[in-house]
Amino acid sequence: MRGRAAPCADPRNRTRPPRRPGPASGAGAPLHLVELTALGHGSGWSGPRFTGTALGTRLRHRAHTIEERDGWTRLTVELHDPDTGSTAFVELSSPLGLPVLRSRVRLRNDGPGPLVVQSVSSLLLGALPPPGRLDVHRARNDWLAECRWYAEPLRDAVADISVDAHQHDSRAALSLTGRGSWSSGGHLPMGVLTERDGDRAWLWQVESPAGRRWDLGERDHGTCLALNGPTDAEHQWRARLEPGTGLTTVPGVLALGHGAGSGAGPVGGSGAESGSGTGSGGVPGTGSGFGSGRRSCSR
Repeated sequence: MRGRAAPCADPRNRTRPPRRPGPASGAGAPLHLVELTALGHGSGWSGPRFTGTALGTRLRHRAHTIEERDGWTRLTVELHDPDTGSTAFVELSSPLGLPVLRSRVRLRNDGPGPLVVQSVSSLLLGALPPPGRLDVHRARNDWLAECRWYAEPLRDAVADISVDAHQHDSRAALSLTGRGSWSSGGHLPMGVLTERDGDRAWLWQVESPAGRRWDLGERDHGTCLALNGPTDAEHQWRARLEPGTGLTTVPGVLALGHGAGSGAGPVGGSGAESGSGTGSGGVPGTGSGFGSGRRSCSR
C-alpha cells in the first residue's frame, strides 16, 4: 500500500515558538559581574551598549571573600579568563543599614603577554522591570543652571521590537556620556529609574573626575544597567597592561528607594528644578556628593 505524501506547509503560516527561558536566562537572569573589551578580542555584541562582551562571557568565578569592618559589608569576587590570563576582582561594598551598593573592579594581567584594555565596567545590574514599566530621570547641569531634572519613558529610547517573534533582544540603548575633566558638565553623572506602576526607584552615579558613561538596555524581557568610567570608543581611553600589572576602575554606586517619597529630586519631586534634591547631596554612606568623583582609572 502506497503512502500518501503529506501536503507542504504554507511558509506564510509558520511562526516561531516563543523563547523559553533557560537556566541562565529569563526575567531573573543576572548579567555578568564584569564586562571587558580589549584589542584583538572582539566585543561579542554589535550595538551601542557595553554588555554581552566576549571577554566578560569567558570570565569564571575562582574565589570570593566576605568581611564586615568599620560599618561596611564587603564582598570581593575573583574571576579569571584562562584564554588571556586576565583576573578581575569585583569589589562590592555596602554600609550597614543602608540600601546602597558601591562597586569597583580591579583588573590584573596574569597572562604571558600584554593586554590592551579598551573598557572595564564598574557596576552591572540586570533583572530590572521591563522598559515599558519604567521612567528614566536625568539632570541637565550647567554653570548657574544646575540640577535641571527631567523624565521620559524608557520605552521611548528602547523600542519594543517583539523579542519573542524575532528571537533576539533589542540592540537599542539609552546612554549618557560625560567627557573632559568637568565630571558634572552638561549632565550630572547619575540617573534614576522609577517604576510607573509601583513605588520602587533605582538611583546611580559614576564617581569619575573625567570620562564616564552609563547605559540602559533591554535583556530577557527586563532592563539592564551598565556603569563605566572612560572607554576607548567614546573617550579614546585605553590601558596597556604588561604581565603582572593592573588597573582599578572608577567606582559606581547604586541606591534603592521608593518612587513617591524618597525626597530625591526626580523621585520625590523636591529638587526637579531648584537643585535642592539629589544633586546637592550624595549617596548615603559613600562620603561624596554627586558629581564629585574621587578616583580615576589608573594602573
